[in-house]
Amino acid sequence: RDLNFCTIDPASAKDHDDAICFDKENSILYVAIADVSYFVQSGSELDKQAYKKATSAYLPGKVLPMLPNSLSEELCSLKPDVDRYAYVFKIYLDCEKLSVKKSQLFEAVIQSKSKYSYGRIDRVLDGKLDQYSQTDKNIFDSLIPLYETTKKFRAKRMVNGYDFRTTEVRQKLNFNKELEGVEIESSTASHQLIEECMLLANVEAANKVSNLGIYRIHEEPSFKAISKLVDDVNILGVRVKTKDNVHSTITAIQAQAEHSMLRDEVDELIIQSQTQAKYSSKNLGHFGLGFKSYSHFTSPIRRYSDLVLHRMLKTKKVPSDIDDICAHISDQARKIDTMVWDYEDRKFARWAQKHIGEELKVQVVDPERGIVKTYKDIPGIRIYVDNYKGEKLFLKLKVIIKGVDIVSKKIIGSIKN
Repeated sequence: RDLNFCTIDPASAKDHDDAICFDKENSILYVAIADVSYFVQSGSELDKQAYKKATSAYLPGKVLPMLPNSLSEELCSLKPDVDRYAYVFKIYLDCEKLSVKKSQLFEAVIQSKSKYSYGRIDRVLDGKLDQYSQTDKNIFDSLIPLYETTKKFRAKRMVNGYDFRTTEVRQKLNFNKELEGVEIESSTASHQLIEECMLLANVEAANKVSNLGIYRIHEEPSFKAISKLVDDVNILGVRVKTKDNVHSTITAIQAQAEHSMLRDEVDELIIQSQTQAKYSSKNLGHFGLGFKSYSHFTSPIRRYSDLVLHRMLKTKKVPSDIDDICAHISDQARKIDTMVWDYEDRKFARWAQKHIGEELKVQVVDPERGIVKTYKDIPGIRIYVDNYKGEKLFLKLKVIIKGVDIVSKKIIGSIKN
């Protein structure tokens, strides 16, 4: 309770399942995670429901939580100034070798001292301090050196991993649940600070299970996928050849793309060439992150995988049906992703139906099927062009919305001449 833990989340977050604290004098990072396994016993009705859902679903304007709100937003949420059960990693950092000396994992009771939004911490890291208390100052004085440390860890990680410029499109709905706008959320300094802390904890968790566990794996893309990627970027004018290995090829593509105006688009193509990450009882490493061993430990409020891992770390036992668990939660995660995309596409379609005849700025995203996507004003809308003439990938155009089929979510448009 005496440590200066804080949570850093989106401003709209209702569940806070991770808190951090940094002892800068001794280079010790504490990562406290909500101890959901304390409340949700294996085989209980709560556990069966959580297993069935496998993950929380985040839709525009609403959340379908894996756990009841009384847990996800209350008892398991690491709110400020109240006692909360946590499962804590104490990670001893070697700031010269940029490695972990050792780590300890234990159950604890913490009191988060404050909750912050990503935006607030971005301003702190940028030297722009809003009004703050002494507690805030103490926390900020530790977060700033922690950020400098995690930046170095991140740079080392990129030797084997990848830095993709990803952005998230978040739909904003009005009181009638109608689309009124879109926000683009990109990875900022505060996001990267938290990400590196969570990655450190996830790797340490993976290292503490035996050869049979619940790993988050991401296999290397096939030679065929990388060859197609090289062909695609060459068509765009990013001149590169296949290198000795996949990592060298991808980093060469990114280096060349840096000189063009298509870095974000090329990153999107690289992501599309990747295999899909999934859960496995066998450790096959995580190609995208560049880790030999990786698990999901830090979000048991919203991911069943993390809850199972917590139980395994506490009991030192592997569930007899671990392969079935991994297959189910991998499949369920894909289903929920599909459901969210479908929901968002329907919101876009209903918006487009009210804007027939309007002009939108778009980019070609599928040259074979004549599909374009908006990138201005209301970004993310996919439109099927009825007068498509083989325009090249990522070419920027203007289209007029002509019609919408709400049932299929298909939006039809014409390229403006």
